[in-house]
Amino acid sequence: MARDEAYGRVEARIREARKRGATTLDLSSMGFSELPESAGQLAGIQSLYLFGNQLTSLPEWLGQLTTLQELYLAFNQLTSLPESLGQLTGLKNLHLSSNQLTSLPESLGQLTGLKKLHLSSNQLTSLPESFGQLTGLEGVSEVPFRHAKMPCMGYPSDVSDAEWEVIAPLLAAAKPGGRPRTTSLRDVVNAIFYVNRGGVAWRMLPRDFPAYQTTYRYFRAWSKDGTWEKVHEALRDRVRQKEGREVSPSAAIIDSQSAKTTEKGAPEGTTRARKSKGASAISSSTR
Repeated sequence: MARDEAYGRVEARIREARKRGATTLDLSSMGFSELPESAGQLAGIQSLYLFGNQLTSLPEWLGQLTTLQELYLAFNQLTSLPESLGQLTGLKNLHLSSNQLTSLPESLGQLTGLKKLHLSSNQLTSLPESFGQLTGLEGVSEVPFRHAKMPCMGYPSDVSDAEWEVIAPLLAAAKPGGRPRTTSLRDVVNAIFYVNRGGVAWRMLPRDFPAYQTTYRYFRAWSKDGTWEKVHEALRDRVRQKEGREVSPSAAIIDSQSAKTTEKGAPEGTTRARKSKGASAISSSTR
């Protein structure tokens, strides 16, 4: 029954997207195991978010979505991909982290416009020969196999360059006299936003982020020392200036209902942080 309800909700969202002519469709974390065939009629769709479901396979008609530029499939149970994937020649971002893939189709090499490819936390032991045709890939210096680490390449929740210019000066420098810092703070911030956006557990962070223990340690420290509050205020001021408004708002409204409740599925550290205005508002301020 629960599966039928999930499928019905997905169908309803697809119908609404078709009616509006939407270019983006978010079906993340809806609990379905099969992509409805009606999704193949999403003319003009450019970004499709399917991460955090129970998909074990994808239909061949996926290749009909020729306008797709971004396809997010992380945190499913995929064991293989259809050959029709190669028909998505406009695809730029393909996220396949945290599945059960053991191989990739040869048609992958037809995605010559691909810029970002996430393969971490799978069971790959080899790649198709056509992989060498993906000469446009950015930020990939080596092929990430099981237990290997790859550089962070970008998720929808990542901060933009403009946002990072505001955030970076507010983060504490490494303490003098200790070991040199080896962790990228921008990767840490992106990892925290990923957890907040997806509502996943810290342990479920993809391997192309810093270790979840490291990420959580920074998160706790920044929550305690007021860093999140400073970041929120700086980003808020920047947005208000851009909109031609006064830097300091003249009034504020506190939603007591939002303050008392937490988003289901969010990690412990994230839900606790929402009790402070610094940590609760940082994500919304940067979107």
